[in-house]
Amino acid sequence: MSEIKKKYYDELNIFRALIIIWVTIGHSFDRGNDFLGLLNTYAYTFHMKAFFVLSGLLFAKKLLSIKSFKDCPKLIGNRFFRLMVPYFFYTAVSFVLKLFLERYANNKLSVSMMLKSLVGLENPNGGLWFLYALFTISVFALILYKLPPFVNLIISAGLYVFHVKSGLIGDMPIVCYITYYSVFFFLGVFIYKYYDSISETAISFFKKNTLLCGAASLIYIPVAFFISIIYVKNISPGNLSYLLIALLNILTYYILAVLICCLERVKKPFMVIGNYGMDIYLIGYYVMITLRVLLKSMLGMPYTVYSVAMCVCGLLLPIPISKYFIRKFRITRMLALGDFSKKEGNVKADGEKA
Repeated sequence: MSEIKKKYYDELNIFRALIIIWVTIGHSFDRGNDFLGLLNTYAYTFHMKAFFVLSGLLFAKKLLSIKSFKDCPKLIGNRFFRLMVPYFFYTAVSFVLKLFLERYANNKLSVSMMLKSLVGLENPNGGLWFLYALFTISVFALILYKLPPFVNLIISAGLYVFHVKSGLIGDMPIVCYITYYSVFFFLGVFIYKYYDSISETAISFFKKNTLLCGAASLIYIPVAFFISIIYVKNISPGNLSYLLIALLNILTYYILAVLICCLERVKKPFMVIGNYGMDIYLIGYYVMITLRVLLKSMLGMPYTVYSVAMCVCGLLLPIPISKYFIRKFRITRMLALGDFSKKEGNVKADGEKA
């Protein structure tokens, strides 16, 4: 495999931070017509789609490093360790917790669930589908590395149309997640070729026009929010225009990420959240579930209290948990984050460099 020069893009790390914030919001609040419910609805119009675009964009360099098909098995193995080791580890942890806390669980533990989790069809931790789907799509990308990115994008777009028009929406098995989200991954791969130019142009423009861009963002972001809410509530899930809403919001938060990147005083906390993006996604689930059981099931606190607590703690607590425990020891880094490097604290968010 040939080495591709790596470049660090701060705005992509900030973009990751913004998206993981929306993931946490989506996982904390129940859908409804109240304000918290609308935040949930909005989050689900784009948050995981944005992660697949980012993953594709940052995985593209690995595809470009392939000289022959013989390179693929090693890259697939690396991808397995990075994504599937945490998948199986957190699946096992979730089964143990569900066994002891079954009376508080929404779905009862079963042998069927345990077997289906091995092939991604069902899991006690619903959020783990992302790792399984991303691994599978990455394998397809490696196998199809000789095809031009535009061709793979067209193929994946066809799968997306098939998925939407066939009505495979709702509690989707893993194959449906793959047909639905692959278009966003391959969109990221396609963008990679042009991203240096996009990044340089965007950063340069925002640095020269920071106040103007900031003022415009204060108008643009709420407008994008309300357009998304109103539109989603008035169209069926099978409507292809859902794709346009997703792309609108992905672009919205990329623009915001570039703006934040130009504001040194507010940049640092977002960089920290971005650096711990995977940790928050994987560990935050257990923080939120713990708080739900404690505050809702045991103490009977109001929905607003326990859901906001879940959101704030689910976003912030995984950072010190990971920094002072999981990233501290190699065995926990390997199992919990799929990081098999020997150097302490060497964990990188998936594809952090491009």
